[in-house]
Amino acid sequence: MNSCHVTSTFDQKQCFKYRMFCLFILLSSPILNAKDQTSVNDLYNQAKAALVAHKLDQAEQLIEQLLESPQKEAEYHYLAGRIAAQQAQEANLFSQLSFARAAKKHFTEAINLDPQHQDAIIGLIRFHQQAPVMAGSDKHMIPELFNQLRGVDARSAFLLQAPMLLEKKPFEIVQQLYVDALDLPSKHSVDQFQFDAAMWFSAYGHHRTALEIMQAIDSGDHELNHESAAMRLYQLAKLTAETQSQLDVGLKNIQLYAALPTKDQTIPQDWIDFRMAQLKFLQHQLPADQEQLMALESTTELDDLRDKIQSFLSQYR
Repeated sequence: MNSCHVTSTFDQKQCFKYRMFCLFILLSSPILNAKDQTSVNDLYNQAKAALVAHKLDQAEQLIEQLLESPQKEAEYHYLAGRIAAQQAQEANLFSQLSFARAAKKHFTEAINLDPQHQDAIIGLIRFHQQAPVMAGSDKHMIPELFNQLRGVDARSAFLLQAPMLLEKKPFEIVQQLYVDALDLPSKHSVDQFQFDAAMWFSAYGHHRTALEIMQAIDSGDHELNHESAAMRLYQLAKLTAETQSQLDVGLKNIQLYAALPTKDQTIPQDWIDFRMAQLKFLQHQLPADQEQLMALESTTELDDLRDKIQSFLSQYR
């Protein structure tokens, strides 16, 4: 607080008023800041709610007010980028480019304000993957952004990049990236990361690796979400059948999956029956199990399952 140079009674009164004024400002500033912060938080929550409710015009108006506030927050620009990206998907041809460019601008600004902002990095990666060149996309930027994401959360980077890695990189490199990510901090639990990674390995035909990862998951930790915990039972049955190894493990798990409440099963019943019969046949190769597979082939309405059964039985005819 500035001092007053007092020379008279009048000056004393003026100095006193000045000191009281300064004291008032000092005492009231935190209150004003708190009110301002509440207002900003309200705008942010309202903008998020409008986006979730698909009220994009309202969300845009709210986020524009938020961006005009003195506070420069990466999260606000990230939300603005999400809103603009959603608008780009639904706009007419004339407006798409404008919204797409706005999405890129806001994701970039969020990263400039916070280089560790994981969601903004992912948003910018997806922009460069999906947006047209005319909107400013540049696929040459994607590897650099993945490296940046890997430094923030290696597990998220691996899961997001897995399809491209498994299609284009030597398997040993992909496997090492997976192993490295296991030991690094992440928003993904170890068990959930293992499950999601195993699903990618399985999807690209690396069934033995997928089986090893699925078996490494500690089912007692309860770190898997409910859907993944149920699906793991089926996947263990599938992977043991595809690798023709540890068939007793596969049979046990398909029985556990079949015993789940119907609401927890996402695999069609015909596929469950197929895996059950397939594993039994692989264990003992009894004619009765083969006949059950043939019967299922003739009755199922699932074309992909019919093709799978035909391919499997052709090995034994």
